[in-house]
Amino acid sequence: SSMGFLHHYVLPEGRVDLPWGEVQDGAKLLDAADAWLFPTADGTDCGSPLLALWKPYGVVTTMASQEPRNLKQFLQESGHRVVPHIGRLDKGTTGLLLLSDNGDVHRILLAQGGVPKTYVATVNRPTASAEQIQQLLHGVPIDDTGTPARALSAEVLGHELVSRGGGMPGVARKIQIRVQLNEGRNRVVRRMFQALGLPLRQLHREAIGPLSCAKLGLVSGQIAAVPSDQLLCLLAACQKDQKGQDAAGGWSPDHGRAVYNALRCGSLLCNVRRGTIPSSQRVAVESWLAEHWTLVGPCLEPFRRFTATAVRCACEDPGASWCVP
Repeated sequence: SSMGFLHHYVLPEGRVDLPWGEVQDGAKLLDAADAWLFPTADGTDCGSPLLALWKPYGVVTTMASQEPRNLKQFLQESGHRVVPHIGRLDKGTTGLLLLSDNGDVHRILLAQGGVPKTYVATVNRPTASAEQIQQLLHGVPIDDTGTPARALSAEVLGHELVSRGGGMPGVARKIQIRVQLNEGRNRVVRRMFQALGLPLRQLHREAIGPLSCAKLGLVSGQIAAVPSDQLLCLLAACQKDQKGQDAAGGWSPDHGRAVYNALRCGSLLCNVRRGTIPSSQRVAVESWLAEHWTLVGPCLEPFRRFTATAVRCACEDPGASWCVP
């Protein structure tokens, strides 16, 4: 079965280097750039394709040069190369923003129903009722789709004391609420709180899956490379269930490799079926897939059965490139 291929070849016990080199030249998909999947003998990181930024307030998540304070300008002025962003944060939201030029990482992390995101919302109110917190969990209508936005978790953290300003004495108490969601509708957190009569003073994204600003040691405006093992654990967090977690409740890099390779093998099969593999190498690629993966069923069946994300390939959606969220 396809799941047998997944577990035997992509999720081995211990480290097994798969013979990607046999199809590198033909497919142009499984290449040396993915050396980060496996650690070196001395434990040296081979160069993760993922960067993490603590986006400051006021920076606009766009590469459009005409937009004032755009992300491209911020990266250039910070001395970093310009790397595409994965998802976005609005201008007034701070916190964790991921960047990568690896298309497969993009597709996995952007897919609907994928990695949960955690936010800390500072509300322009001193309190929030238990009913309002429960409503975040039960679902809040935010548009005319008929599908309410639901938080996976919601909890009151405490209060922030804010100077009243304008010559007014003392400070004001602003309640802080942490919420976790796994959907990405535009400005979804702000719209949920607004619909409940909880206008936001500040919104900060503190984590994406198991990856957090605190864990990476980031401060506002700082960019850091995400270590390969942490990227693999992040990819593992896309799973449907808890099988990717170790005894301590953390995510396993081995399962992250499985998620990533399941997409790569599925997309390779999609390219074979659509005839984008050179005819001179098609037989060799098909032979490799037959031995190490599968040639039957939907291209991304193993990937979808293994993860919670909603990704489709170009065989299913002719308008797509070859694999889109």
